[in-house]
Amino acid sequence: MNKIKQESQSNQCFKVDKLVRDRIPQAMSESGITVHQRVMQDAEYTKRLNDKLFEEAQEVVDAVNTEELQEELADVLEVLMAMARLRGIEFFQILKAAEGKRSQKGGFNQRLYVDFVEIPQDNPSLKAFEAKPDKYPKIEKPLR
Repeated sequence: MNKIKQESQSNQCFKVDKLVRDRIPQAMSESGITVHQRVMQDAEYTKRLNDKLFEEAQEVVDAVNTEELQEELADVLEVLMAMARLRGIEFFQILKAAEGKRSQKGGFNQRLYVDFVEIPQDNPSLKAFEAKPDKYPKIEKPLR
């Protein structure tokens, strides 16, 4: 009976296995949780930031209201800023690049969606599309 009682009073461990914001471990410790953490080197940090970006992007997709969406977009932005810092890129440089792309290629305000394209054999763009069959698979022209 003592053994059963000891097991029920022992700490329960849960795998977290992810990059967390800087103050999370301290907050958990202050609430009585023992946190096993480590500081990552650049290669792993880069991988974990990539993982975190996918995680946060999915949370943006899953957001059910404006407030939640705002919070999740802030998380995505925080991950993007960490990625930039790691590579020595200032945030203003990202904003400048975004502005350049927007002025050259436009934004997403017109809600345009390309279903498929038809490219003549002599068009130089044909090779670029053929070089990426996973991204741009060849299809038969749909009947409309």
